[in-house]
Amino acid sequence: MAMRNGGGRTSAPARKLSPGQKVINSLIGLATSVKKAQVNYLENNGIFLPGYLPSVGFGGSLRPTAGFVFGSQAEVRALAARNGWLTIFPEFNQQYTEVESRQLDMQVNTELFDDLKIDFNASRLYSENFAENYIVEEGLYRSLTPNTFGNFNISTVLINTAFSSSDEFGSQAFESFKTNRLTIAQRLAERFYGSTTYPVDDEGYPEGFGKNSQQVLLPAFVSAYRGSDASKER
Repeated sequence: MAMRNGGGRTSAPARKLSPGQKVINSLIGLATSVKKAQVNYLENNGIFLPGYLPSVGFGGSLRPTAGFVFGSQAEVRALAARNGWLTIFPEFNQQYTEVESRQLDMQVNTELFDDLKIDFNASRLYSENFAENYIVEEGLYRSLTPNTFGNFNISTVLINTAFSSSDEFGSQAFESFKTNRLTIAQRLAERFYGSTTYPVDDEGYPEGFGKNSQQVLLPAFVSAYRGSDASKER
């Protein structure tokens, strides 16, 4: 039965949405819940070539190569040595260096409901530095004491273990971490020795891949707290 309001107009009955329309409305609501998305990427590369002898002159120069002048990271050491552009002073000890860094940051701001706002953040940072002393002998570049070091940081999702049981006596994730060490060590040893037969220490860990080895601890920790399979963790 139709009802009349105070103004004398008849109000239409509420229209019922079909299941398909409800799904579409839900997808539209989910898509429009993203209020802001931001992605930043920064890359830095550089080469420092000490002991370069020729003068660049007032107007500059295209040596050692045009690419090097305009930012190319291609190898120039051997070319500079062959052309006599590098010092041959025997006491010269300044280091040749290469730097490389890549950083990616992402942020998404969502508002699912009026009183529920969620921010998602992700980041990845990789940096590597290479340094070495050198000498030039008969036009050949000779590397001395090369050294490479760097950093790697990455955000990860720990929801699989964030609510796992733990108390003052122990933690399920920590126990998985301890167990994962042997799995990771065995996998690294198989890759290093090229077979499943290799020497082990008193605790059963492959030699060179002990339970306190950094290359064993890091993937074992990540696998345990991410809740992934340690036999497949990189």
